[in-house]
Amino acid sequence: TFAFKEEHHLIVRTLERFPLHTTYDDVARRLKRIIAALGDGRDVTLILDATGCGQPFLDILRKHQLGALIVPICITASGAPNYARGVQRVAKKDLLASANYVLASPALKIAPGLAGLADLRKELDAVRIKTSHSGSHSFQSSQSDDLVMAFALASWKARPCLPPASSC
Repeated sequence: TFAFKEEHHLIVRTLERFPLHTTYDDVARRLKRIIAALGDGRDVTLILDATGCGQPFLDILRKHQLGALIVPICITASGAPNYARGVQRVAKKDLLASANYVLASPALKIAPGLAGLADLRKELDAVRIKTSHSGSHSFQSSQSDDLVMAFALASWKARPCLPPASSC
């Protein structure tokens, strides 16, 4: 039989940290411009941390009609991923495991000279995961982990599209 070779790539094209105290409306307007710059918004998925104040922000994003699919994720302490009331619930350890998986994947491509990459690397280096004798996990960072969590959210959503890790 004949089949086309299929490859999946995860390409990090933009990485941006919004300054503290940026209004939700300003963030929504900036996201709308970013989505428009990426091309057809129907091909764009925005993964949103809907934990805590993320839910009101989700409402604001919907009012701004970004033109992209919005996937709200509530970060939990533990448990299996589940979906309820329009929000996917995922344990933080699963998100960070996905980020680790994607970072080790040859499918990950990072745009040359990407602004903010040094900040992401610094945050990744600062994250520590500790497992207690009972098996519970705690996560610590000596600095902000906003970029790490944004990358982890995207990684969790993209991971099923990647080929399985090769076993050596």
